[in-house]
Amino acid sequence: MNFNECLVALWCGHCEMKYWELITDKLSAAGWSWGYCSAVTRDGWRWIVDAHREGHRYIVHSDELLSTFLALESAMIRRVTAGQPFTTFSRSRSGGTW
Repeated sequence: MNFNECLVALWCGHCEMKYWELITDKLSAAGWSWGYCSAVTRDGWRWIVDAHREGHRYIVHSDELLSTFLALESAMIRRVTAGQPFTTFSRSRSGGTW
């Protein structure tokens, strides 16, 4: 099943891939290296996602894994559609930048 077929299947509830896996496939296809981990804080679990390529980096964290990958995807799309060059270190958080 290719990416477009899986998106259609996702809307119908028949896709075996999780949506965050689709995002990671797109990142890998675009040449980005990425990783994720979870951590326990005094406020509960936090998921941290890191994506980097050619000296450019995004680090995003959130309470849920899917929310974290969606925030990463959103931050990257906003930067590209705004025509802004990538910064050497961009930290985003779901709901805002810090």
